[in-house]
Amino acid sequence: MNGGIENDLSTGQPLNPGGPVPTKFGIPNWRQTGSVPAVLLATLGGPGVTPFNNRAIVEYPSVIARKGSPTGLHDGSTFKAFKDPVTALDQDGFPVDAFPATLTGGTTTATNDTGLWWWHGAAPALSVLAREGGFAPGGGRWSSFNSVTTIEGRGPVFTATLAVDGSAITSENDDGVWAINSAGALRPLFREGDVIAGRTLSSFNVLGVVNGSPGQRRAWTESAEPTLVWRAFFTDATSAIVKTTVP
Repeated sequence: MNGGIENDLSTGQPLNPGGPVPTKFGIPNWRQTGSVPAVLLATLGGPGVTPFNNRAIVEYPSVIARKGSPTGLHDGSTFKAFKDPVTALDQDGFPVDAFPATLTGGTTTATNDTGLWWWHGAAPALSVLAREGGFAPGGGRWSSFNSVTTIEGRGPVFTATLAVDGSAITSENDDGVWAINSAGALRPLFREGDVIAGRTLSSFNVLGVVNGSPGQRRAWTESAEPTLVWRAFFTDATSAIVKTTVP
């Protein structure tokens, strides 16, 4: 028997009556519960759409963030570009979406024009999760964001690089992983230079794609205590598979 097929969202179908019309979709991400068919990056067309506002993060049928729209920060910045979003349910069972974005305008410079954003809460609202140049929990300032996902029962988890400042942050401890914990706060999970079971972490591999299956998620376990599974490489030339609970 063939599987059921539902046409939840199509190009040429307005998001809302008289609203913008999707002309192209990015890779969809979805939650296991609720009526939202997908959260995705869409290219828009239709009334009022120009090259300056023709891309948006969509939680169908709502537009979460749109190119050219204000970021809500106090620096006058607007959204310039997006990457594909991810979604899950947080520790309280509410939807949470996250996505990387590039900013422009206002006082934005080349040292603070990228960041991670999330849409979450009982009455969902958009806010910045981490921004290039800003302070990172655990010390240092954000330099770049490398990958992002969401863990059921928690929220966003991402890899990032800190700015090397010649003192506390060096090239030997600038890469790490941060996550939203059960209290809804962003905290570091691990970083290069950490000592794990008596060995010093040199580098790690986590949140990467599986060959042939770019949408496959094999980086964590779904349980009462979500656990990130990753590969560690140590300064003594040994390696290990490590499980880290997201508190």
